[in-house]
Amino acid sequence: MTRTGTLPEDEADNAARIYRDALAGRFEGILTWPDLDTLWTRLRAAPEGWYVHDPDAPPPDRPASETAFRQTLDRVEAMFSHARSRDWCGAVYVDDRNDPVLVKIFDPFGMSACGGGSAATRPWRILSRIPPAPLADPAEPPRRGGLLSRLARRG
Repeated sequence: MTRTGTLPEDEADNAARIYRDALAGRFEGILTWPDLDTLWTRLRAAPEGWYVHDPDAPPPDRPASETAFRQTLDRVEAMFSHARSRDWCGAVYVDDRNDPVLVKIFDPFGMSACGGGSAATRPWRILSRIPPAPLADPAEPPRRGGLLSRLARRG
């Protein structure tokens, strides 16, 4: 750390790489509502040390307070309350159900069923015990054009 409380540039780059690599790692989908309830209970039991990252905003520089973390879980539960009429959840992914470090939460009404397009759907929130880093802007899907456009480019 420098005197200003920030990491030197190479350490900051390394910390950002660790976060992004973890986000690109293996995650398990929370598919049932009882599984989601179990995860929420586990998170509520240990609310300290969690960063709440909105991928469309600058990342937080410190973990959320226990109160703010619990309020985030409350907001997610309220958002999901309308989706509980479905038989499945499918909008929450966790790196380890028993000892979570990263949780990706997607908007259950903003997800595409087939993921059409090449750009990945961004999480609505990321809960992380790893200090977060800015994420790259979502890539614009490549313009492929119709069949005739692609054939014309070949010639």
